[in-house]
Amino acid sequence: FEVTATPDCEEDYLAVDKTGTGADTSTESVKRLCGGLDDVVTTYISDGNVLTLTLQTSQDGETCKGFKATYDVQEAVVTCGATVSQPSFVFVHPAAPDPVPANTTTECTLTILHECKSPVCQLRLDFEYLSLQPPELGDCRSDSLLIHGQNLVPELCGQNTGQHVYVDVSGRLNSKLYVVTSPLLKRPIGHKADNQTDQDDSWEYEIENDRG
Repeated sequence: FEVTATPDCEEDYLAVDKTGTGADTSTESVKRLCGGLDDVVTTYISDGNVLTLTLQTSQDGETCKGFKATYDVQEAVVTCGATVSQPSFVFVHPAAPDPVPANTTTECTLTILHECKSPVCQLRLDFEYLSLQPPELGDCRSDSLLIHGQNLVPELCGQNTGQHVYVDVSGRLNSKLYVVTSPLLKRPIGHKADNQTDQDDSWEYEIENDRG
């Protein structure tokens, strides 16, 4: 890196825009670089999937070599409350790898931006690790993973590590993932009292301590 050094890099400079929006090079979101390699930060990570570089040279500037840069695609790691536009990302629940604390209710939302104009457009979600409370009588009554795509995606719970799903997102600008965990409440069990007859409609209830 060798670009003629001037005060505040006003003349010759390399502008780095991490937002990738093509913002004016004088704005705070754009970093101007000039001088030698020892004068600049050498690593930049984009906010999204676009990073813009703009080289500005003036007629009065000294002859310089310019710059040489290499880049690689980094996988974004996101968590609850994030909005992600990268084509590939890793979602990690804040409690991972530890279990969610017992008897707590949590709600976690992730928004995925994807302007898809193709007739066929899908998201693939690979569950490297997904362990939620198991279903009860076929329904996810406590923990669940909800996916809002173009079509209805079945609610997920239980053990799904190593599985994957495809989500149709045709015609959508974004999709959302919802992870909900609920306390393990003690479950009432109905049974007949000792003095109860078959014709008696009343029931006694007790609490089952072990839901395992």
